[in-house]
Amino acid sequence: IWRHGDRSPTATFPTDPFQERNWTFGGGGFGQLSPIGMRQHMRLGKLLRETYIDEMKFLSPRYSSKEVSYKLFIE
Repeated sequence: IWRHGDRSPTATFPTDPFQERNWTFGGGGFGQLSPIGMRQHMRLGKLLRETYIDEMKFLSPRYSSKEVSYKLFIE
């Protein structure tokens, strides 16, 4: 569905004063979700739940593998 959210940099320059060891916002390293990105995904998940489960009744409140399928297309 969505993979992106606010993330840490994927690389830094050698002279960049904000190297990974100096990051204060948390996260798991280069390219990982920041706490802001985590909150973004929590809000998105709540919105999707409200829409597809609570309002539309498209999915049941408890996960069922019979209700969910996916297809992967690679070009």
